Amino acid sequence: MQGMNEDVGICFKQPKTLEDRFKVASSFIDRFSFQKLLVVDDIDDTTSTLYAALPERLYVISDDFIILYKGGPGPYGYSLDHLTEFLNNLSR
Repeated sequence: MQGMNEDVGICFKQPKTLEDRFKVASSFIDRFSFQKLLVVDDIDDTTSTLYAALPERLYVISDDFIILYKGGPGPYGYSLDHLTEFLNNLSR
């Protein structure tokens, strides 16, 4: 499992500035033709702390900022299959 991100070319150094973080987000948007609102946390990880998202957690948030889906703490506590199913049902 280690090296998995490097194997598919999605490994980035930890951003040190907000501009660096925007570059990572922009790369994601470009690579995956992402068409939805993407929220980027500040460099102090304020949102991550408030949402208990450490080390990582997947959320789906509505346009009016209501949490529609909250995955378990990652990387082992959430299911991409479950998230995919949720998103597919949401778009019906």
